[in-house]
Amino acid sequence: MAKIQRFKVMNLACFLGLFGVFMGLLFGIIMFVLTSFVGVSAGSGLAETIYNKIAGWMYLLLSPLIGGILYFLLGLIVALIINLILKIIKGLELDIDLTESTTSVDKTVKSISTKPANTIKSLTSVKNSKNPLAVHPLKSTKDSSPISQMTNSKTTQKIAPKTSVKPAI
Repeated sequence: MAKIQRFKVMNLACFLGLFGVFMGLLFGIIMFVLTSFVGVSAGSGLAETIYNKIAGWMYLLLSPLIGGILYFLLGLIVALIINLILKIIKGLELDIDLTESTTSVDKTVKSISTKPANTIKSLTSVKNSKNPLAVHPLKSTKDSSPISQMTNSKTTQKIAPKTSVKPAI
């Protein structure tokens, strides 16, 4: 059972302000089309045509701005009222049903996301280590001690003596 204690006032106000910008833009586009194109085609004179074009652009430019400001202020007021009501009723309880499939997916994602980070950390620590006997974390042998890895037949190498070859002139 989850419980909502309060809303963050600025988050709700910003959300509603952004919503107001989009609603104002939608209203501005509709009014731009109506005043600019429909008003011009109504057979009015030159002065009314210019007025309709200017009014259309004003709707298009000012509606998102005014809508954003008004919805932002509305968000401030609504968030304060909601917080007051939530304080009086001591929170709002929500019954959230998380199914087993979503929790098992979350556990799988968490286990996968932590493994590569640990592997990378251990690889860099071995790479940056000054110890020549440091064990590589991804190599699996029967005995993982540094001495046994050095004496293992797969890891030993025969070093050939260096010979210098002089070119024939």
